[in-house]
Amino acid sequence: MRRTWVVAALTTALATSGMGSAAADNPADSTLGETSLNEAQENRDAEPGAGDVSVEPGSGADGVVAVAVSPLPTPKAAWPTTGRLTVYLCSKASLQKKCDGRGPGDEQKRKIERLLKRLSGLSGVRYVSEDEAYRNAREDGLRVRKGAIPASFRAEVKVPNVNLGPKLEKLPGITTARVWRTDFWAGRAQAKVELCGPANCPGRGAITDHERDAVFEALRTLQGVKKVYLESRRHAIDNWRRVTYENRTPAVGEYFHLVLTDSSVFEQIRPALRGLPGVDQVSRHR
Repeated sequence: MRRTWVVAALTTALATSGMGSAAADNPADSTLGETSLNEAQENRDAEPGAGDVSVEPGSGADGVVAVAVSPLPTPKAAWPTTGRLTVYLCSKASLQKKCDGRGPGDEQKRKIERLLKRLSGLSGVRYVSEDEAYRNAREDGLRVRKGAIPASFRAEVKVPNVNLGPKLEKLPGITTARVWRTDFWAGRAQAKVELCGPANCPGRGAITDHERDAVFEALRTLQGVKKVYLESRRHAIDNWRRVTYENRTPAVGEYFHLVLTDSSVFEQIRPALRGLPGVDQVSRHR
């Protein structure tokens, strides 16, 4: 982002008496969450960057100070060392001979679940039905037909081991099993907005500075959005490669990652960005 937004509505009482003492009584407020205005100015061209939104009540009779700062750096943290496992089950659409055109029965599902729960280093094993997978895909803006995504088991992996997948795929009732590393943004944001890069938006190029500013402006003023991080394309590529264990360059652009007050705020994001050029897709961090 190329600029710092500062919007202030000050009453006479706030201007004459309150602002300094309010900051002294609430030192955390004066830093605007993660950085000061000076730090934001110094870091505005940092790559990757981030955005933070802070609204503070004024100390006057009815004064309000609304401040939005951009950009803030992506959190300086080590890459996650944990991972996740996805085990896709046979379905009517499966082409593997062992599936025989049908999904596993209830007893076979229970056997697979018991096996996964016994495996060392796995936790949080849960079943995801075809209906849930379909709803998630549609919520993320993907055009898929119902039943295209098979039911699966998901689990957290303490130490990722890519060799686990091929071993599980030999078992009856399982078509594909994949181990992924944990996404950098897991636990840090609840939603993401992928922006147009060099190759991910057909018919156009990467988002312009002006377009990016407009998207950020729409996000920062959205009720329920606490923070807006801007992730550079370079960081997004590195993250994707780490998660997938692949070395190729994916067709991605920059991302805005959003911290929300609650999950229901997600429903407001796509309508707020409708019509703005440079936006590829909006999805949840799952």
